Amino acid sequence: MHLNQLYVVFGRSLDQIQTINIHISDLKNYLLKNVIDNIIELNDKILVLLIKTNIPPQVIKELNATVSISGKEFERYPISFNSKR
Repeated sequence: MHLNQLYVVFGRSLDQIQTINIHISDLKNYLLKNVIDNIIELNDKILVLLIKTNIPPQVIKELNATVSISGKEFERYPISFNSKR
């Protein structure tokens, strides 16, 4: 039996992580549309995001509808969380 078959048998999924470089001003768009595993600062303007890509878009929409972000976790980034989506 192959490892991939074992994941199917036991109902587990592999984590798929995408690495992208973004400008700091684009962070809000990614926070609302993706599940971010980690944020790494390269410099004052560029961030590296590790994004989980195996989460269905419907789940992300439900998370956005139920989870509130105060912005305190991201106060070092110039993002306004009070604007409408």
